Amino acid sequence: MTEPSEPPDEPPGPVPIDPAAARAIMRVSAIVSLLSITAAWLLVSVDPRANDGFSGIFMLVGIPALCIAVMLTVFGFFAVRGAETGGRWLWWPLLVMPLGVLGALAVLVLRVPDYFIGDDSPWALLAMPVFVVIGMLLGPLIWFFTLFPIAQLIRGGIAMSRGEAKATVLILPLVLLALGVLVLVGAGAVDTGLSGRLAYPALIAAFFGLPGDYEVVWEPGLWIVRGIVLAIVPLFAVPAVVARLRRPADPPA
Repeated sequence: MTEPSEPPDEPPGPVPIDPAAARAIMRVSAIVSLLSITAAWLLVSVDPRANDGFSGIFMLVGIPALCIAVMLTVFGFFAVRGAETGGRWLWWPLLVMPLGVLGALAVLVLRVPDYFIGDDSPWALLAMPVFVVIGMLLGPLIWFFTLFPIAQLIRGGIAMSRGEAKATVLILPLVLLALGVLVLVGAGAVDTGLSGRLAYPALIAAFFGLPGDYEVVWEPGLWIVRGIVLAIVPLFAVPAVVARLRRPADPPA
């Protein structure tokens, strides 16, 4: 008589949603999104022609990017603790926030129509939602190179104070933060008049102080970039060289 076979293992089901975590992230998501919308509406009172249109660019790109970056940081806080939050909170940063920003933009266009339309067709305004989407897509980059390493530095510092981690835990977040500062400061320090790969030779020439087709807009910023590069290169190059020198030579055949 054959023994009954054991039933096959069932695949694990979905992780149940933590109600407390879901309510908490929903509140934070609503607050961050509403603060972002408030900031956009406050910029309605600023003349969009001032500072080369910075207020309009920040409204369409900067505010959505910061909102997404902050919410990614908040979500990471819950994810590290294994708390399942569900996805209902995504309605705030992915729908309510962009609609609120576009509403502020509509009022700004009505207030200063000549700046946004001018001699061009009003159909050009249809491109404005694209800038909001671009800003939202930039949010993960801002999170990865700024808020994520800052959070890791704080978490690593707390772990070091408790004796649970070594100082090496700070290397990766410091490098990521330095790369973010490098990109932002480098972009504002040198004006090449070019974009993409065409600007690489001019940026390299500016870094080494060689003559080229560029203009140094902010000299201290260029020195900050040089200092960051000179700090990052030895951080990786020196340990690699030391490890190579300590490696025993291959025995002769």
